[in-house]
Amino acid sequence: MDKVGLRALKLVAISMYFVGTLCFAFIHGKTEPLYYIAGILVAVGSTSNLICNQHITSMFPKYRGFGISLLSGAFDSSTLIAFILSETYAQFSLQKSFIILAFVSICVGLFMAIFILTTRSDDMRRFASNFSDAVTSGENEDEQAKLSQDCVRDNNENTRSLDKEAKNIEVSRRIKMIIDLRYQSIKDCIISLPFLLITIWFMLGLFRFSTFLGQLQRIINELFPNDIITIDHLLQISSAFSMCGFLAAPITGLILDISQAYCRRKIMQNDDYSIDEQHHKNQIYYTYIFGLAPGLLFMAFCAMFISCLIFIPNRVAYYFAFLFFVMLRSLLFSASVGFCLTAFPVHYFGTVCGILNSIGGIFSLLQYAFQYTSSAVTANIIITICSVGLFIPPIILFKMKSR
Repeated sequence: MDKVGLRALKLVAISMYFVGTLCFAFIHGKTEPLYYIAGILVAVGSTSNLICNQHITSMFPKYRGFGISLLSGAFDSSTLIAFILSETYAQFSLQKSFIILAFVSICVGLFMAIFILTTRSDDMRRFASNFSDAVTSGENEDEQAKLSQDCVRDNNENTRSLDKEAKNIEVSRRIKMIIDLRYQSIKDCIISLPFLLITIWFMLGLFRFSTFLGQLQRIINELFPNDIITIDHLLQISSAFSMCGFLAAPITGLILDISQAYCRRKIMQNDDYSIDEQHHKNQIYYTYIFGLAPGLLFMAFCAMFISCLIFIPNRVAYYFAFLFFVMLRSLLFSASVGFCLTAFPVHYFGTVCGILNSIGGIFSLLQYAFQYTSSAVTANIIITICSVGLFIPPIILFKMKSR
């Protein structure tokens, strides 16, 4: 994305997804290798599609967290399609469903690539409904300065609202300048403290997420031995909750947007900083990205609640565990994407987000070690201890903001 552009990546991604979905449609007993090829194409294509779609939120900068959460929630709730297909399989063949899915996805993807997405990812903000908020990251610096001067001039002639608008634009210009000065290359992003913090948080969060899914049936079997009715019931409820990601998205999105708006107001209220002083630049930067800390902290609590509740051999406890799991999943992916878009220059988003997801995915492979070396309860105790580390990044962000 960072090299070839947003639109080009979208076209490649939808092509891969289209070919992979068609491969699934025509798999039979004699074409088993095609299954692995199709799986790789669909996995890479769908993930790349989601990353491209995240840039649509740049058109709504004041509600970026809400938009990212909705997109992630829709991605999670796509399992609902598989459920509907499985329920109507006798009336509608699986092959036809894959063919229809392939052609619908290619049509929608082409429309988005041609008419919605821009060639470069940092150009998406040009279409923001509130341009004064959009200049935070990705606008031409001369245009920002001109817009700021115009707003200041209008403020001298008109109302207090224009004064607030001018100050908002000036703050956006300063934040963008600070971020651009801090991260002049992708190396600067990777070796920075914010990237280390979000990597630790994402690794541990994804580890908790993947082990919950991988160990769920094992731990239920251990806690409810010989109770087939309860085991089947809890697994069905778990599947139902997994389709509710889209319902949790507005809540997690509002958490991110409200906290970021609060931190932005704190920056605007502080008239004592100077862009030339390194201390104040750091203070502005960490106050700005601290807006994501409440989301990180809330997900840490969700992970701990899950870890504790699944020890309780009670149906109601598991209902709450499934509820917290839906919130965890929504925050895990929306907050990590929002952090990459907020803390680093937008033209490095593809690389930073890709490295973050790769590290998290590799670390989560450790879950397979527990399947063969310990019981599910013992594994969950170890994972619960590891989940305590989720509280470290938001605490450090608070310390950096307060310095």
